[in-house]
Amino acid sequence: MKEGWIYLPLFLLYRIMETKEIIEEIKFLFALKGNENYGENVTQQEHAIQCYQLAVSAKADLNLRVAAFLHDIGHLKYQDEEGREKDMKHENWGSTLVKRWGFGEEVASLILTHVWAKRYLVSCEPFYINRLSAASLRSFQLQGGLMTDEEVEAAKNHPYFHKALMLRRWDDTGKQIDIESEIPESVWADLAECLMVNRSFD
Repeated sequence: MKEGWIYLPLFLLYRIMETKEIIEEIKFLFALKGNENYGENVTQQEHAIQCYQLAVSAKADLNLRVAAFLHDIGHLKYQDEEGREKDMKHENWGSTLVKRWGFGEEVASLILTHVWAKRYLVSCEPFYINRLSAASLRSFQLQGGLMTDEEVEAAKNHPYFHKALMLRRWDDTGKQIDIESEIPESVWADLAECLMVNRSFD
């Protein structure tokens, strides 16, 4: 072994290489469509950054921070015009994507929950509907509107119920204009760490 060289197991080298490829794919998606505003007054990228920063401020754990940044990644997979006309189930697109990338079950589940979490909060908290933007209010109707009693009980029994509500509150708060629009390096560090921790390899 040459002095000063560090030798890594082959499986770890593959893990690092694949992690970098996934991060580059996500960067490409944001470069391609992150500047679209999907009906809000902020862009996809600005919204993702704000939600991530709210999660950091709340001292959220790694999976929740990653979910906060990626929760709307499904919006980047179809044309903006389509999403204004009908419910494109962007939470399903996003959950499937992060599951394929290997961010783990919890991150995928949290992304899936952020739509019904809005329906839960509007159904169960007086005046929460007043926090919704015009675009979010419109999609609320497309996504099913108020929950039934049975849906409320099912939501309460979800394993990530409390985290889902936290993510939803950040989602509805993270739409401030004239906020930093450059993705912090800590985002990519968190995404890489999450992949290294959660991704399974054959």
